[in-house]
Parts: sequence; C-alpha cells; structure tokens
Amino acid sequence: MSQPAVRIALAALLLLVAGCGSETPACGSDDDCSEGFQCKTDGPYAGECVRFVAVEACGDDYCERPERCIRGACRLPGGGPADGDGGATDADGLPAGDATAPGDGGPGPGRDAGPADPDAAPNVAPIILIDAPTEGAAYVEERPVLAGTIEQLAANATVTWRVDDGQRSPLGITGGRFRLELDVGPGDHTVAVTATQGPFEVEAAVSFRADFRVRASGGELRLGGRPFHFVGLVAPGLREAAYRLGQGGADEVDEVLRDAKALGATVLRVPAYDDRPEAPSAIQVGRDMYNEPGLVALDVVVDRAGKAGLKLVLPLVGWTGGVDQYLRWNGYLAPVPADRALFFNAGPIREHFKAHVRHLLARTNTVNGRPYRDDPTILGWEVLEGVDGAGLFDPSRSGEELRDFFTDLTTTIKTAAPDQLAGTGEIGFDAGPAAHGRANETFGAAGLRGLLDGSHAVAWQRNVRIATVDFASIQLDPGPLGFPVNADQYVDLGAAWMRGHASIAATESKPLLVSVARMNANVGLDLAARRRVLQAWLAEAASLEVAGILAGNFHPDAAPQGQDPYGWVLRAGTAPEDAANQYADLVQAAAAALP
Repeated sequence: MSQPAVRIALAALLLLVAGCGSETPACGSDDDCSEGFQCKTDGPYAGECVRFVAVEACGDDYCERPERCIRGACRLPGGGPADGDGGATDADGLPAGDATAPGDGGPGPGRDAGPADPDAAPNVAPIILIDAPTEGAAYVEERPVLAGTIEQLAANATVTWRVDDGQRSPLGITGGRFRLELDVGPGDHTVAVTATQGPFEVEAAVSFRADFRVRASGGELRLGGRPFHFVGLVAPGLREAAYRLGQGGADEVDEVLRDAKALGATVLRVPAYDDRPEAPSAIQVGRDMYNEPGLVALDVVVDRAGKAGLKLVLPLVGWTGGVDQYLRWNGYLAPVPADRALFFNAGPIREHFKAHVRHLLARTNTVNGRPYRDDPTILGWEVLEGVDGAGLFDPSRSGEELRDFFTDLTTTIKTAAPDQLAGTGEIGFDAGPAAHGRANETFGAAGLRGLLDGSHAVAWQRNVRIATVDFASIQLDPGPLGFPVNADQYVDLGAAWMRGHASIAATESKPLLVSVARMNANVGLDLAARRRVLQAWLAEAASLEVAGILAGNFHPDAAPQGQDPYGWVLRAGTAPEDAANQYADLVQAAAAALP
C-alpha cells in the first residue's frame, strides 16, 4: 500500500501580543516586556510587547515550532503530544546528539539505532517527516543534508533512501531520526525516503537544486569544495537552437543537453554573443540596442543547462565578425583588418564593448528570475574567442596593448560578477618561447617558432598573470596554428602545445581550459586519422591534469547538414561508437576516465 509524499510547510508567522486581560501594556524598551517578547518601535504595533512565532496549520489550530502537526494533533518530532520545550536542537533544527554520522546514513557514535516508537504496531503506517532539504531549496556553497523524523516506526520496519532514479540504500535511524550528507552534482534533484512496515509502504520526497559555484583556487577549479576536472563540449549553435525553439521549432536544446550528459560532459562552451544586426536571432543590433528574442534564447540556454546540472563557459565577442561590427557601429562603415586595433585600444569602441558586457551581466533571466551575475550555472566568462594581434600591434612591445585590454575587460567582468570566473579566451600565442621549454623546440623543428616568439603580438603568459584572470585558455585548432597536414605531426604538435601552456599555467597557479578538435575532412585526414589525433590529445590533456578539455563543434542531430564543416553529433538511436557519431565514444571514454 502506497501513500503520497509528505509535504511540510510553515503556514504563517503567528503574532503574540503580551497583555493582561483586555489591556495591552505600553512599552518604551524591551525591559518593559515579559521574557521572550520585544518592544516594537514602529509599525502598527509600535509601543507594544510582541513575539513572532513560526507556526504550522493543524486543522482549526496552529502548531508552534518545533511542534509538528501529526494526524491532527500537535506533537514534538520523535516524541508524544507537545507539552514541553522539545529539548535542545542543533544548527539544523534537529535534537542535539540525535544525528547520524554525515554521509553514511548510519547511527551516530554511542547511540543504538531503534524505531521512533518501540511499541508501534507493525500494522500501523509510519509517518515520514523530512526536515531538510526543504522543498525547492537551492544549495550554492554547501552540500545538502537529508534529515528528518519517522513516527510510528516499528522494530521490524525497513527504511531506505534514494536520489532521483538511483538505487535505494538503507537509511540508518537513531531514536526515530535520520541524517546524512547528500553527495550530488549540480542540477535539479529529488530525494525520497521510503519506510516499509507490515502491509504499508510510505514514501516522502522533496525536490531541491544543487547549484555549487565553480571556484578557482591554487591552480585548480573546485566545485562544492572539491577539485573539479571536466570533459566538455563546444556547442556554438545552442543559443540559436533555443531561438528556433522560441519560434515554434523542435526542442534541440534539450537534445543537446541530454546528449552531452550521455557522453559524460559537465561543461558547455556556448557563445553569449550575436552581433549581426539583420539576424532574427541577434543579441545586439546596434549601439545600446538589443533584440529581446535573441536574449531570451540565451536565458533558455542558461536556465536549462542549470537544471540539467551542466556548467557554462560564455565568450562575449567573436574575433572575425563581432569586432568588425563594433567598428561599424562606431563609424567605420568599411573596416579593414588594420582598423581592428581600435577595438582593443582604450577609447570609445572599447568603452562600447565594456558597456555591453555590464549590460549583459546585469540582465535578469526571464525564465528563472536570476540575474546572470548571480547564476552558479555560469562557470565563467571569456572575453573573446581567440585573438591574433599580428598586423595590428608592434610585436616588439610583447603584447602590451592586448594585456592592457584584457586587464580592463576582466576587471569589468569581475566588478560586475564577482562570484563568477573570468578568462581571456585566447588561442595561446606567446612572446616568451623560453618559458615553453622543450615544447618550443618541437615547434622550432616544425618551422613554427612564430607561435611563441611574439610575431602575433600576443603575450599569453603575461596575460595569465593578470590578477583578474581566474583561468587560462588555449585553443588547439590546427588551421590557425599552421600545423602541417600529417596525423603524426598533429599528435606531436598538439601535445607540445598543451604541455608548454600547462606548465606555465601551473607555475602561475591558474587552471587551464583547452578547446580541441576543430578538424574536418577538408584537412586531408580521413576519419580514422582524425580520431587517432583526438584520442591522443584527450589522453595528453588527462595526463597533464588540465582543469578541463572541451571538444567541438557539437550540434543537435537535426542541425542542417553542411552548416558547420567542423560539426559532429550523437545521432538518435545509435551507440556512441557508431562511426556516424565520429568522436562521441572518444569523448565519453575521456569523461569516464576522470577521477
């Protein structure tokens, strides 16, 4: 026999006014009031002694906490009818000394497990009261604790618990109470306690959300106080999929999120920009002008990713399209590549970009009501997707111009969203080859010294040192890096690219995020060769213990074919190892191998 889940809520705050007969005493301070009452100095009860008490509706009456309404009568948890003060409680509102050891579900030290009522009959239904977590609670910094009471529990009863669709596990009971720490990942969860007693099976359930913020500390990312390493996906079309959904299209957003979780991904890198004035899905369509449907699409991505337990890395502008569009909005109607320096130099165009960043981070999500700057789903913001200063700045200045730009923009991000991380989003060009050690020798032998000798007017190591840069980023894209089209050289050069940057990031105590695998058939390598390259890169990243590696470009199965030559999918109804999925099984295996 099954009974519905028990739901306990506070119905009201009961106001008690101290008095004698029909007279309410006037007061000037708390000293004029009885013990437990306070003298109100404002509002409708100014000058009167009052006490606010948390209560729970119980028939035509109210139970004063810690009393609980059980079968129409006010009772203390774990005891009989309420006729006393309930005894001492701990920080969770549980009777002191009555908790089980966190995490194991078993009895606490020095106490014997036993039913709430030793005389309870096995043919009476037990009553489960869950004190924590409370319905709809969100846990951002601390891990949730499952705690509560079971009334009328007989000695031969069986009590179990489970989270979501997981397996039931035995739940230890001490004096009718239970308590254990829930080890769950980010996202929406439901925890259920089930008591089986004679012919009765009673279950109580509570839904809650774990929203741990990702922190950067000591050269690593941490989630819920623990080291956080991830395999993720670059999903460049996810926001546009959300836009199409808002226009009545198929739900490709949930498809991507579901597929990402099936592959073991825990982070998605999704562009948080679209600066095409004529595009229906655009975010920014002019200087200080925004397209609400495009922004709502980003709201949907952030909200649904959070519910699915996925974190987001959000770049704020693109290198080729967005930068040129900022020039057009500021009077350069036909910008040439050399004009792009104006975006990075201090001046009105940079100020326009900074104003946009502040506007976006201050936005309140129209789906869940959370300001972006406060949403733990957002792991961090990247200033842009790759930057190459070659031809824009004097390479002899060792990237000073871009260092000033990144300092200004990451300071803007950290000021607007201090609880979220900031990164630059760079490719990894540098101006200090010696710091890359033997990796630099590998590039020299391949004729690629220009990647690290300042030729691109970017100094990656100096940018990583910026105080407001929380994590380092590199992109392993064989095209812009100029790798020779050869699988063996791809493997060796990609490994060297990661090794050199990982060594510097570790020295600077900054976590490193690596974006990889922008390869397609046009590079001259068949699928078997490209898979071999990606597998080697994933293994190298794991051996270096980088904070995260993101594989792309990942799309929904229904995405128009040929739209992205770098794209791959997890086709519906197929196993990850199916050749049609290209890299799915490699990503899944890399995620499964994480500690």
